[in-house]
Amino acid sequence: MSLRLVAVVAGIGIALAVNAGTVCAERATPEPDKLWRLGMTGCPEPTCDDFIGCSEEERLELIAKSGVTMVGAGANWGNCEKRDPGRGPSQYDWSGMDNNAYAALPGKWIMISVGLWNGWADEVKQVDPQRYWELAERFVEAMARHGLQRWGDRARYYSVPGNEPSLLDEKSLPPGYTWYTWYMEPAVHIYDAVKRADPDNQVVVGALVVGAEGHINALYAAGLRDHFDILDIHAYAPGDYEEGHKLHVGIDQVVESHRVLEAHGDGDKKIFLGEGWSLWPKPDHLYRKGPNDPVTPEMIEHYRQALLNGYRNLTTPRDGFDPDWVAGASYFILNDFWQKMHWKERAKPRYDDKGKLLGWVLDGYWIPYRKGELDPTYRDWGLIDFDCTPKDDGSLVYDFPPYIPKHTFTGKLMLGEAETTVDPGKPHRVVLTLTNDEKSPFIDCRMGLVVRERDEKKSKRAKIRDLGGPIPPVLAPGESVSREYEVTYPDAQRGKRIRLIGEFYYHWKDKPYYTDAWVWASVSP
Repeated sequence: MSLRLVAVVAGIGIALAVNAGTVCAERATPEPDKLWRLGMTGCPEPTCDDFIGCSEEERLELIAKSGVTMVGAGANWGNCEKRDPGRGPSQYDWSGMDNNAYAALPGKWIMISVGLWNGWADEVKQVDPQRYWELAERFVEAMARHGLQRWGDRARYYSVPGNEPSLLDEKSLPPGYTWYTWYMEPAVHIYDAVKRADPDNQVVVGALVVGAEGHINALYAAGLRDHFDILDIHAYAPGDYEEGHKLHVGIDQVVESHRVLEAHGDGDKKIFLGEGWSLWPKPDHLYRKGPNDPVTPEMIEHYRQALLNGYRNLTTPRDGFDPDWVAGASYFILNDFWQKMHWKERAKPRYDDKGKLLGWVLDGYWIPYRKGELDPTYRDWGLIDFDCTPKDDGSLVYDFPPYIPKHTFTGKLMLGEAETTVDPGKPHRVVLTLTNDEKSPFIDCRMGLVVRERDEKKSKRAKIRDLGGPIPPVLAPGESVSREYEVTYPDAQRGKRIRLIGEFYYHWKDKPYYTDAWVWASVSP
């Protein structure tokens, strides 16, 4: 693909001012073609399901002060073409798309959401589906051409409508459709139209609730091949805090998704995390019940670690993961909000044959019954409060994406010259080495080797013995530290390929950091 975005994107991480008298701390300077976004939701109108207490202008100001490299825009067919053109040419009103204030921010990629909601066109679809799709493709092609005319090469990304389609209530779909055929039908037409506008345009498809083999294969069964450029997955971290707080993104879902794409011959296609990089998992005691509850230093540190560890996981090469697989990610979410404000008004209940409430269908999605499920709920998920006030001194937003201290962390499985596997019951050694590549020291250093719970249950886990004493608490610039471990696998692991995780904890410039390295061992059958 030929992408000709001016070099201003490369420097955007350090080029934007914040407030008078405020200086940005260090933040990452992403690669020019990477897409890093702060996801938002809600509006200040009382009719909104997701209700927030601040204006669009206030949110725009925060985004402008951050280092995001991508913003969103979009247009809905029904707003742009208000009547059936008949046999004549279509007339489009692009004012809503043109007036998008986020897209006006200079030097940022634009992800354009394609909206096909259109009342009169839906009536056409009922009687003449072929004509409907001809008109739909005409609109999408015109939209993509207008985007390039309006914003130039920044307007290269077009997302297919629909969010987490596997959660759709298939009983509510027209006969013969599954969630994946329903989703991919417009995706195929959108892809064809966007590519006619310019072959360099990129179509983002999926918005899958999880990056899993079954979900991706379902899309392929419905026509994904040759009809996408980037796969969107919502790869959230494992819910267990002990494991998930070191990740804050479902990195193994990214690995699995790439493996599936590769199996279909699409290993060159990239993955975008529309959701998944987030504050989850978050302990219960760190949640606030409303915007008037205090924000504690522990809460702020949790948000900071969520930003750091998610970004580090997505940008750090490891044995078994290549950051080049990832197009970028949206940190979800920027703001706190009240959710479900009007769910009860629209949800349609469904009962079993004995009259027991099973759940509800809401806007085409199935919601299983749970007490209070439709009640308005305060979502204490954001980096900024309900009223758009930063929860900290502003650094969480202004220093986005976060700077990761430069270091090199490797793990090596020590095998003999003729060995390719390890025998169960026979100890072998693993060496971890970390080098400080910064210009100032790492302090309070700790190193360890573990097996994550989701990789191996405790009863079947390898036994790990630390062979060294305490590592130096201070690691000067350019210095390295190594540690050896003895690992023994039980007989239950015969024939498996097992991942060990090297861990390193340290402070840099008085703030705590964590990093990891992956070491793989193939156990003899």
